Amino acid sequence: MSEEKCTITLEVDTSLKGKMELAAEVLGTDIAGVVTEAVSIFFRKLVTDGKIPVEASYTFLKDTEAETEYSLEDPDALNDKYALTLKDKKGFGKSQIKNAEKAEQGDPKAQNVIGTYYEGGNGVAKDYDRAIYWYTKAAEQGNSNAQYHLGVLYNKAKNNPLMAYMWFEVAKMCGFNITAIHKDYIMRLADSLSSRQITAAQDKAKKKFEAIQKRQA
Repeated sequence: MSEEKCTITLEVDTSLKGKMELAAEVLGTDIAGVVTEAVSIFFRKLVTDGKIPVEASYTFLKDTEAETEYSLEDPDALNDKYALTLKDKKGFGKSQIKNAEKAEQGDPKAQNVIGTYYEGGNGVAKDYDRAIYWYTKAAEQGNSNAQYHLGVLYNKAKNNPLMAYMWFEVAKMCGFNITAIHKDYIMRLADSLSSRQITAAQDKAKKKFEAIQKRQA
């Protein structure tokens, strides 16, 4: 993805100066910081309204941001210690038992459902690691819902926006319906990443998508 930089020049009504100074005091910044935040909010609205492609937001206001290191690997994601146990199944209802049986047989839709059980604590104790395990099993088979769930969990539970962004990209490639709400969520996630990290995540997502396609061929 090519990058373009631009300079934004704003003419601010002097009658607003008092309000801006008050906003700066509340936000703990200066007037320039208030203007930057206002532009950022307006920019987000343009993206979520579909007037600017979400890709255009990736490098917006990133020039001075420090880069935090995140991993694009989770070697523990498919650890069989997170598989279903007899204790787990005892807490399931009839429909949940059926989904458990299908999931263990490799059905990606059922595996995604089992992931939601663990993520939400439905019939079992809430366990994000087990949710990731089942979502990953489904996601590797091309289930876009599971891929999106993984994006949310890696950001929320693992504090790894890079891995989250990668899975959102895979979900998009696999046909997940990215709504305006999803775009806004992903864009806010991307704001915590550098351009280099965005590119790395996109490259990894492309390779994962290609692997999924080969598996399904």
